[in-house]
Amino acid sequence: MSLQAIGRGYNILNRDGKAAFGTIFFLTRPMPYPADTQSLARELNRRTLDWCKDTQFNAWQEPELIGKALQLRRNASEYWRKAELRNFYRNLKHKDEKGDTTYSERFDLAATTAGHIIQACGRLLRGGVPFHAYFIDAAWGPKSAEDRTRKEASDTSLLTAMIEVLQAYIRTDIGLALYDSIVNALVAIQGFNPEY
Repeated sequence: MSLQAIGRGYNILNRDGKAAFGTIFFLTRPMPYPADTQSLARELNRRTLDWCKDTQFNAWQEPELIGKALQLRRNASEYWRKAELRNFYRNLKHKDEKGDTTYSERFDLAATTAGHIIQACGRLLRGGVPFHAYFIDAAWGPKSAEDRTRKEASDTSLLTAMIEVLQAYIRTDIGLALYDSIVNALVAIQGFNPEY
């Protein structure tokens, strides 16, 4: 099953109303579909809001309104073309032009993937049933797959990037209540050595 197939709204229960499965295998590391225009449009819309807040953005330096609009259109077109060409995790930007990682391409992918994984694991918790999760694809942690003593950074490991995103979330009381246990579980994955 895909992550979306067992996401929010699908409870797979036995006759006692408890989770019917006790194990989940994440066989591949998910990447956005190259032709998923809805995802690209959402990303571009969010990026445009960031541009609107940035008084130093190049489009706002144009003297006339038409110049601003044309430059914004050029930037959006360039962003869209680059986004369509992304197909490898290592090609995703980790920092924006100012060095900020808050809303980078990797952050977006890590946050989205973490959400899907949390939803999938949530299907296995119904009724207080314990479960096991396995990340099978070596691409989740390529350095650890080669040598279990090597540290995994977020530039090569989507799992490490997910841990970083969730650690940012647990800085608030609500985030701590929601995500602390999943952060602890991800950090403790056997054979995985995250750097954070």
